[in-house]
Amino acid sequence: MSDYAKKPFRVMPFDGAIWALEGRLDTFVSEARKELKQAKASGDDQDIARAEEKEILMLHACLVSQYDLGELAEYFDARTPTN
Repeated sequence: MSDYAKKPFRVMPFDGAIWALEGRLDTFVSEARKELKQAKASGDDQDIARAEEKEILMLHACLVSQYDLGELAEYFDARTPTN
């Protein structure tokens, strides 16, 4: 995100930031699902429980990011030059 903030899309900086966040969150979810699959294959109940918890957390982060973007919008509004 900090890399994106340094060089955002000029036309739609807020939208670009959202796309960057969504992409990263999708990666987190994929990684959590992979860990869960590995934990289930190992049969270790503690590892399975931790992996399930992580997957739920990542999915929750994706849902929250879709609705709680006020602070991010303010951040880009404060940095967007006005004519």
